[in-house]
Amino acid sequence: MDLIQGLKGLLQNVQAVAMQAANDYQGSFNGNGQADMVVNPVIHDRVDPFEEEGEGNRLVRHYENGTVRTENVTSGIIMEERPDGSLYVSLAEGRLLHQAAPGEPILAYDSTGGRAPQLAQVSKVHLDSGQEPTVAMHFEDELGVHFVEIDTLRYFRLTRRA
Repeated sequence: MDLIQGLKGLLQNVQAVAMQAANDYQGSFNGNGQADMVVNPVIHDRVDPFEEEGEGNRLVRHYENGTVRTENVTSGIIMEERPDGSLYVSLAEGRLLHQAAPGEPILAYDSTGGRAPQLAQVSKVHLDSGQEPTVAMHFEDELGVHFVEIDTLRYFRLTRRA
């Protein structure tokens, strides 16, 4: 029961910080002087009915409203794709990746440090030696470069050497 209360508290903290960062931050992401973009992610835990299927270490839930939530139970990464096209990826370290709509920039929010959102990218990368390139979202901060493999929701972090 303490674990559930702790997770609820963590979710509330992530929601509060993400909302505050979204409200405080406005910026141009294309460098062409076009209109600034305001991002205001609304994060709600899902309690509506769903159908769940398991795929190895992943759970996929399909909700009645068309939302699809995928969780890698090993890495703790949760990705939620909503019917409006928005995308949320929750990393276990208190970071949240958010894309407001397809084609929009992906922003990396930090719920623990209170920094302004950073721009994340999607690229094909080699995460394992000998493996074919895979599509991953990634961003860099003071802890290193963070990668989330989109197909499997595996998480990798490359740290800087001193």
